[in-house]
Amino acid sequence: MHQQPAPSRAHRMIVSLFSCAVVLGQVLASNAAQADTDITISLPGFLNFKMVDSDFDTPTGRVKIKIHGDAVFTDAEDDVLSLTDKIVIQEQRKDHTLRIAYQAERGSVKSVYTVDGREQALDADGKRWLATVIPVILRESAINVEKRIKRIYAKGGADAVLAEIELIHSDYARRSYIVRLPELGRLDDKQLARLLADTSTMNSDFERRTAYVTIIQKQTLNTANQVTLLNGAAKMNSDFEVRTVLVELAPKMGSEAGVGQAWLAAIKGMHSDFEMRTAIVALADHVANPALQIDWLLQASQNLSSDFEHRTVLVEICANMSHPTAAQVAAYAKSAQHISSDFERRTALIALVEKSTLNKDGYVEVLNAVSGMGSDFEIRTVLVAIARQMPADNDLINRYRKVARNLGDFERGQAEKALDHLI
Repeated sequence: MHQQPAPSRAHRMIVSLFSCAVVLGQVLASNAAQADTDITISLPGFLNFKMVDSDFDTPTGRVKIKIHGDAVFTDAEDDVLSLTDKIVIQEQRKDHTLRIAYQAERGSVKSVYTVDGREQALDADGKRWLATVIPVILRESAINVEKRIKRIYAKGGADAVLAEIELIHSDYARRSYIVRLPELGRLDDKQLARLLADTSTMNSDFERRTAYVTIIQKQTLNTANQVTLLNGAAKMNSDFEVRTVLVELAPKMGSEAGVGQAWLAAIKGMHSDFEMRTAIVALADHVANPALQIDWLLQASQNLSSDFEHRTVLVEICANMSHPTAAQVAAYAKSAQHISSDFERRTALIALVEKSTLNKDGYVEVLNAVSGMGSDFEIRTVLVAIARQMPADNDLINRYRKVARNLGDFERGQAEKALDHLI
């Protein structure tokens, strides 16, 4: 068999470059709405460089920055300390264009400063310009963010970092600072409220979700801050991102009424039954206060359109409904009646009968929930499950037989036979 020759190094290099170009195009497209683009490209064995290409407005004009390679700025944020390739900074002001180009050269950094295209020495005005523009560049591009945020924190604590965050316009850069602040120490309730408010201003659902998840993981939120976070999540457009936040919060979610209302609003705003079901089940798995949280779960279940997802949620809720209130049983039965599939409704109703302790009124609610089902087999299956659990109460038995009376002969006979142990 003829074997294809192994690809040459040059061929592999071309393929790697093409792959890199495709990935780069995807990254640029996904960040089209951002003011900055911070891209790291690596081709094993061939190329490894960092490129920043940003432009943004400042109080004095429009700044453009291009960075190739790794750059380190002075702690005073007024000059470039070291560089592996080159940097170009330009600000277009109303009356002037200021530009400085840095180039790595034999272990040192060379610079060329121009005003309106004319080269000149970096004078006091130029140095003041750099001291003004470099902090903006660092802030908006998130360059050296880890070292920079620690430096700001060391000088002024969390409040200083929060003040810096509030100056950032780019969602990417703002998120880069927000996710690192909770890792530096415990924030008090006021600082957390401020951080959540800063997070809510971001337009990108991805950036906002990433920030929310980090805050939940690294900090302890009081009731008011949980409400703020949930209100912010509810305004996100992506069901995936909303669900991710709700799942992360579920084990720590409070049971205060305001938290429940905000959680329900976030659930109601979702469109995907899968994402909604996943979020509801996450809370069902971490119920801390059944008296309140079961009510929220049952109310949320009625937003589901998919019979499968709806039934799945109700069965999960049953795991925490061993001793439900009359109102909870009624709410469960009402929710089950919204399920069109006889199979799925039957499964949900039997779960309630077998996993919960029901009184007479509870069994009546289940019998009422059978109404609307078309399959005699599914109705009989529910009735038999009820007969095995219900008390020997004449009124309840009569109600049971009234439902069974509408079944075909065989199914009715099976349902009646299930009552024998009660008579």
